[in-house]
Amino acid sequence: MIVPPVPPEEAALNALRTFREAMALGDLSLALALVDRDATLVDDLVGAAAADASRGEVLLELRSVLAQGLEVEEQSQRVSLPGGVAVVVSQLVLRVVDPEAPDPVQEMDGRRLHETVVLVPTDDGWRLRHLHRSLVPESP
Repeated sequence: MIVPPVPPEEAALNALRTFREAMALGDLSLALALVDRDATLVDDLVGAAAADASRGEVLLELRSVLAQGLEVEEQSQRVSLPGGVAVVVSQLVLRVVDPEAPDPVQEMDGRRLHETVVLVPTDDGWRLRHLHRSLVPESP
């Protein structure tokens, strides 16, 4: 059986979603394998810890936050392919999935995140080169 090729937009989006799922499940090996060696990771969920941290340290810190009972849910996304890279702009929402989560995590329920990801094609598939997540300010 011949499998038709996956369009590049879909392949890049699949790589990003696999990364998010790996982080949610705690599969840091898979998540790190989907991150380019020269990647920049900036995530408000990790905060200041990401400033001087390695890719692996940022992922460990992010996993620590998620493991407290937090889930990231995709609300919308746009994919574009400028200059041979994929740019995915997503709107995410945080959901508390553990009723025993600490108060700071409980307070995150329903918060929105803007996410911008740049993925580069490699011989092994698409890899995250840049990830930036920002918490949307809460309305007064």
